[in-house]
Amino acid sequence: MAKWPGKKFEQDFTRQAEEDPGIFVYRCRDVQWYAGSVNIADFLLYNWNTLASLELKSTKGKSVPFSRLNKTQRLMMLAENVIEIIWYVFNFRWDVNKTYFVDVFKVSDYIEKAERKSIPLDWIQDNGWLIPQTLRQTRYDYDLSILFE
Repeated sequence: MAKWPGKKFEQDFTRQAEEDPGIFVYRCRDVQWYAGSVNIADFLLYNWNTLASLELKSTKGKSVPFSRLNKTQRLMMLAENVIEIIWYVFNFRWDVNKTYFVDVFKVSDYIEKAERKSIPLDWIQDNGWLIPQTLRQTRYDYDLSILFE
């Protein structure tokens, strides 16, 4: 059982993807940051003819600090031309309790043009899509079919 909320979010997400018979999920292993290497994303999902790359971020606030989005990783995601869909999945816990996915190109464009140091929840709501979720006592179920619609 994960101790940190972000890892619990990743576990719930993994479990849900693995339970869906129409989705193949590959969890990219976390690398050692001190080694200087970075994964392109947390997950690769495959559904029929669509390959998606997802980087999951969980936050307790109402914004996502740029410092939580690794620049090298973001540039790798932008340069990837084999993967059809590349998203950030933002989980807002505590007061908000909602999860959204946003195209990496939109996020990158926002970061390059922003006059602040975080991505606010309202921008994510306006530029992303809500992932339906259901609370099961203390953990969540996610309807991941929306990722491939």
